[in-house]
Order: sequence, then structure tokens, then C-alpha cells
Amino acid sequence: MDKTKRLRKSGITYKKSQSKIKQRFKKLETLVYVNFNLSNKELAEKIGVSEKEFYRGKYNLVANDLKIKYKQQSLF
Repeated sequence: MDKTKRLRKSGITYKKSQSKIKQRFKKLETLVYVNFNLSNKELAEKIGVSEKEFYRGKYNLVANDLKIKYKQQSLF
């Protein structure tokens, strides 16, 4: 079972786990905004997630999309 999405028997997710996920995605976005050249391993360490969870929790897909977006917006 995916640890990022804790579910009750009724299928409703826990608020605490959802808020942690939202905070991690916000932190991920700010890190990529500041420096889009960071590797996925470095991003996983900085947001406080293991590499396995980084790829399982779809953080890598969001990170790659953000890297492309902010690379196009950069001046250099």
C-alpha cells in the first residue's frame, strides 16, 4: 500500500497525511524555482523523503514538469 495516501476503511484519506503531501509539493516547487538544476536525489533529500518514496509518490513527475517550466523561464 502506498504510504503517502493513508486511507480509512471508508476510503476517506487522513487530513494529516494530505497536509504533509501538500507541504512537500510546495517545498518541492520552491526548491525547483530557486534552482532547476538540482538532481532528483538532492530534491528528495531536501524535502525529507526517501528516494523510493520520491518516485513512488509521483514527486519525480511533478519535479520534471517544474524543471522544464522554470528552465524555459530562466534568463540564462
